Amino acid sequence: MSNVLFQWDPIKYTVKVNEMDDEHKEIIRLMNILFEKSEQKKPRNEILAAMKALASYTIKHFEDEEKYFM
Repeated sequence: MSNVLFQWDPIKYTVKVNEMDDEHKEIIRLMNILFEKSEQKKPRNEILAAMKALASYTIKHFEDEEKYFM
């Protein structure tokens, strides 16, 4: 991936829960994919697919966080 919007920094961003940290890393990866596709002016359908993947995973992540804190 050549263009990176955001990079995981374990010192700054860890919540010290491996499952949640892994999910945060995945959100960052998906954000960077969306950013890269946008920067490269990829076709609209590719950008939309990247947006949907990020949105879907983010919803799953917040559901997982809710379960964790219950």
